[in-house]
Amino acid sequence: MAHNSEFFLVLLAGTLALVCTLALERLITPRPNFLRQREAFLIHLGLVFLVFCVFLLLTARPWCSFCGVVALYVTLVLVNNTKMHTLQEPFVAQDYEYFLDTLRFPRLFLPFFGLKNFFQAALFFVIALGGLLLEPPLEGLQLGGYWGALVIFLIIAGMSLDYALRHRLPVTFDPKKDMVSFGLVPSIFTYALATRTLPHVEGSVFTKALHAKKQEVLPHLIAVQSESFFDPRPLFPKINPRVLKNFDQLCTQSVQHGNLLVPAWGANTVRTEFAFLSGLPQEDLGVHRFNPYRMLGRGFVVPSLPQFLQELGYATLCIHPYAGEYYQRKSIFTSWGFDQFIDIENFVGAQRFGPYVADFEVGQSIMSELKQAQRPVFIFAITMENHGPLHLEQVSREEEQSFYHSPPSSDLKELTVYLRHLRNADQMLAGLQEYLQSISTPASLCWFGDHVPIMPKVYAQAQGDIGATNYVLWNNDSLGKRLAFFEETPLKSCAAHVLASDWMQKAGVQY
Repeated sequence: MAHNSEFFLVLLAGTLALVCTLALERLITPRPNFLRQREAFLIHLGLVFLVFCVFLLLTARPWCSFCGVVALYVTLVLVNNTKMHTLQEPFVAQDYEYFLDTLRFPRLFLPFFGLKNFFQAALFFVIALGGLLLEPPLEGLQLGGYWGALVIFLIIAGMSLDYALRHRLPVTFDPKKDMVSFGLVPSIFTYALATRTLPHVEGSVFTKALHAKKQEVLPHLIAVQSESFFDPRPLFPKINPRVLKNFDQLCTQSVQHGNLLVPAWGANTVRTEFAFLSGLPQEDLGVHRFNPYRMLGRGFVVPSLPQFLQELGYATLCIHPYAGEYYQRKSIFTSWGFDQFIDIENFVGAQRFGPYVADFEVGQSIMSELKQAQRPVFIFAITMENHGPLHLEQVSREEEQSFYHSPPSSDLKELTVYLRHLRNADQMLAGLQEYLQSISTPASLCWFGDHVPIMPKVYAQAQGDIGATNYVLWNNDSLGKRLAFFEETPLKSCAAHVLASDWMQKAGVQY
């Protein structure tokens, strides 16, 4: 009889775990449809039962296992909702790496999760741990005992997942749509399966460029991917327009400038970065659009801008004042056309503004490399100063007054912090322009933002659409005298994957 009670106890705990996770879906943003495809429900059922069985095998405690399943699911829901709030995107399979990055780079991630969410997630893990200490383990090893219930759950899980593997969900890789259509766990599972296959891409804009003819005169090429750079003034009329006075001046002298349509919001810099360097739109990448560098690390081959420029005779280097192993940039870039990768190790003792290396220092590093250049050089700089979380920084009343025509509301504190860093980016831009104008060597500058910053409270008060960043293409006089463009206006909206191609045309680099 004791064995039978254990059997039904395990069945009850496992079934309740399934019911609780389905109930918790009502808290997910965006909320999944209750009615969905059979395959989606089977994936959810199969994975919940499978995880429950793993906990049960490890602990032999059904209620502890129940709490473990619920704790994991609550954590997923909280992380998903936090990501939706800050980045306008649900949790996807590739985000698992961020759990490890949270331990390696805590300042980049933990402040956005918040203490409240942390304690809510921790509560169920504490309860599960309490169950491990207080709940007596089951002892019935016969099939009529809890092992029998465990075998039933494993069979159900196996059959459910096998069916789902043979009948894949028709995901669109639009995370919001797929979340609503299929739910959190089925979307994550299906995305994870899709990552096993690399995309099929015939080539990028740089495929034919690798066979371009050599040119006698090549300009220096400097691309700056400015962290979270965009023009917030149209959204907030109270901002003093002089915060971007140098950017405005450069736009009036540019060969092209305008809004940049980027595949990232608030974070995921590598999406814009990859689009710029590869010339591929995110639609060509399928599920790999969420972290393209991971597929490069697995052997995916696509010609890049630095490879093309290497073929023409350029020295190519990347400057990024942060850990080179973040996003595996250092190893990937050195195999993707960059001769040199300058990371945080080269900025020991450098001036910081806030928690990160100041934009001023990156500008100085660019100019130093240009002074030493013995041949045409392509420099790709990725700044860090304006990286969030912005809400951890403070600004003085004097600084605040300098950024606005009239005092801002208290909800705009993050915007004020952002404007302080934006002004420094603007000053870095002025320094680069002044230096490039002073040299006799032809040179072209491409400046663009990777994504808008994370400021959800600020955007709630914005007067306009949010999401695009800004870019500018500019040639110094030495290059401008050799090139002639007769467009009436250089103002042009541009997609991130087209920007490098436009830049090459405006800089006179032919392919």
